[in-house]
Amino acid sequence: MKRSIVIIVFSTIFLIFSFFVYFTKVVDDDKATLKREKLNQHNQYTKADFDEIVSDVLGLGVLVNKKSLSEMNNAERLRMLINQYKGKDRYETFSQTEIDKIHSNSLIKNLNVTYENLYDYYGTFTWNNTNVAYQYDSVNGTFKYTGALGHGGVSRGNIIHKDLVTLDTNGRTYTVKYRYIFYNTSGDGPSDVKLFLNIDDALNDRNEWANLAVKEDNSAHANEYVDMHYKEVKDSLPIYTYIFKMDGSNLVITDFFIID
Repeated sequence: MKRSIVIIVFSTIFLIFSFFVYFTKVVDDDKATLKREKLNQHNQYTKADFDEIVSDVLGLGVLVNKKSLSEMNNAERLRMLINQYKGKDRYETFSQTEIDKIHSNSLIKNLNVTYENLYDYYGTFTWNNTNVAYQYDSVNGTFKYTGALGHGGVSRGNIIHKDLVTLDTNGRTYTVKYRYIFYNTSGDGPSDVKLFLNIDDALNDRNEWANLAVKEDNSAHANEYVDMHYKEVKDSLPIYTYIFKMDGSNLVITDFFIID
């Protein structure tokens, strides 16, 4: 009889202890979930993230030549999505449904994109509208790479230096402001580097801030020059302002403008 009572007592203690452990784990898991949700809502994106996002040469980097987000044309939007296609190989024939998926989770999911032929391009701003790079088949809903994607040539309007002015977070909205220094080169090989204080001068190859003679590593040479002299021109540079918002779990760009 006594043995039965002892067994019952120990069993009861064990059940109480097991329930306590389970309850504690549930509470801790709930707290962890809430913490993750809070991080996702308010602190998900950092300076390093935006440094990459805004200067993507085949994505939002094109905005430095615009006065507003609406000026990002259809070809530039489509190029941004195709460039993000990471299937077997984007240099092949692939379905538009793959691009649909990318669009629905992209920074420009709130912007309309019309599927059409995508022409050859070099760098961020130079297009060759005589050669189709990706041929769109509206009947079969596919894009076919034609092999005509250009290489070489003059590269203008590249960003060599970006300076984060402010990164403000208001709930699920981010306001990000940058200053830039741009550069041009004359080809793929070693060449002189010209530095510019605004994108218009860079694209028109005029009014350079500095013209640096070619060295073995001209990019390092140019960066060294910018580091030494940036403070002299900093306050005269335009400020490029980007507004991002969280749409569910996705970040989207909602506005862009330049403060001269």
